Amino acid sequence: VIAALVAVAVIIVAFIGYNVIQSQPQSLINDVKVEFSGYEGSGTVTYNSQDIAEKVAELSYQKAGFNKEQAAGLAKRDSITYAQVSGDTKLASKLVQAEAMINSVRYEFDKKSELKNGDEVTFTVTTTSQNSPVKAEKKTFKIETLKEYEKVSKEDLLKLTPVSFEGFNGYGRVSIPETKDEE
Repeated sequence: VIAALVAVAVIIVAFIGYNVIQSQPQSLINDVKVEFSGYEGSGTVTYNSQDIAEKVAELSYQKAGFNKEQAAGLAKRDSITYAQVSGDTKLASKLVQAEAMINSVRYEFDKKSELKNGDEVTFTVTTTSQNSPVKAEKKTFKIETLKEYEKVSKEDLLKLTPVSFEGFNGYGRVSIPETKDEE
């Protein structure tokens, strides 16, 4: 009898602990996949913003009380899931609550363009709600993969593509021959 009571108590504590952990705000930072592209001084940063938006939505729907399957469907804007949920008045009120949670979360980089190697950009997640499903946090990324511009002197450029002038004073034109790449 005592062993059965201990087993039930352990199960109850585990269930409560799991629910407490699941109700805590989740981190987005580790899901951010950053890509730097372009050239030194004019580089840009892009990231998997669609995936992040879906994760924020899915966490919000779960926190509002939807099961995992419903939350995933709503986060992916599945029309069938949305129709099923909006037809149920109890779930429809949860939908409004979840949309408010989604709208309370903002995430962005402090600088997105005119980047150069050695710069650091910070991804910041903020929320205006104490009931937010995501954690307010920051992560800094160092830029190291931008290409260098190839510097070409005007003399080298004119050797590669010679420019000539044709015509008469006031009626002249510039002639640039096509290269073998037809550029």
